[in-house]
Amino acid sequence: MKISQPNIIKNFIILLITVTLSSCKSDESTIVPVVTVEYELSLTNELAYLGVGMYVTVTKSPKNENFSIVDYHNSKFANKTIAQKTYGNGIIIYRKDFYDYQVFDLTCTYRSFEDYCQLKIDSENNYIFVCPCCNSEFIVTADGMPTNTSKAFKPLMQYFARVDGTTLVISNE
Repeated sequence: MKISQPNIIKNFIILLITVTLSSCKSDESTIVPVVTVEYELSLTNELAYLGVGMYVTVTKSPKNENFSIVDYHNSKFANKTIAQKTYGNGIIIYRKDFYDYQVFDLTCTYRSFEDYCQLKIDSENNYIFVCPCCNSEFIVTADGMPTNTSKAFKPLMQYFARVDGTTLVISNE
């Protein structure tokens, strides 16, 4: 079987284009490891005290992996244990407006696949979340953007949130 010169060149060009296109990465790629995010939270129970401009975190229960803790980070409101599992580091739910909820992953976006650091609330400004690994800071009221002094340059991973009657439905799909 004889292969002609034009066929070799044609096949090489097709292979080169295929490799180039498959190796291109979009800036919209996942910024933190993918975990299951599926919550249905009652606006009249678990999130009853979440006013406009406030946030809660939802993290794993230390007592039972099939439960989660909704924490208002405010001594006026007790934490609530819910029968829903949290995967990964957890989430932040910020109520931006009456029907506008933003939900962010509690994972730092700097070296997230290597370090997978869970953010903590800043002791001086409770609308800033700080990474204990790299000290990056993220402002929850500014769409989860990192501060200009942070090592992280990408905002917090955001999830879908919609109000369905009296329930806030959160997912990553």
